[in-house]
Amino acid sequence: MSPRITLDYLTAQTAQKIVTQAQNTSSRKDIENLITQALGVLQAQGVYALYLYLFSKAEGKNPASWALIYLWNALRNTQVPIPLPEKVKIAPIQESPEVLFCNPQAVSKIRDEAKKQQEEARCRESVSNNRAFWGLAGNSEIQLDQLRPAREIILEGIRELTTDLDTLLLVRDLYEQTLIYARYHAKALGG
Repeated sequence: MSPRITLDYLTAQTAQKIVTQAQNTSSRKDIENLITQALGVLQAQGVYALYLYLFSKAEGKNPASWALIYLWNALRNTQVPIPLPEKVKIAPIQESPEVLFCNPQAVSKIRDEAKKQQEEARCRESVSNNRAFWGLAGNSEIQLDQLRPAREIILEGIRELTTDLDTLLLVRDLYEQTLIYARYHAKALGG
């Protein structure tokens, strides 16, 4: 019998991933400050405000980017149903991030090379305009290079999540515990 993964384990694992990735590009103090500020936003304003705050700070491989990715992935790894817009199709893709928003199965079935290239170009254009379909990596987790194109879809998913109070409170508690663990993890790096 395999051990059951608890929410506490998930929060601890997520916190460790955030800090471990962020420490490659940021100082311990910067990581700790961002996490403390994000925790304050979450506690004072809620889950949606947390995402808006982190998106406003996310740039390249900074702590806010890693926090966004791992918080979203933690939510995706729970049994919490995330209501995503109808236009969003979560499907495993193997293509490069440039064709993230496209249906990879449809592109791969095109036999004519010229048509295939044309479809890939259309997909790249869709990414730059934040239109079309959203596919996630094979494990249904978002990667760093997918963060910016997926911004509006993530925010829409979080907005929809706020319509159910029980789910919202669970997610808030999940994120609060994750950020508390992340702050302690960042502090532990210093001494």
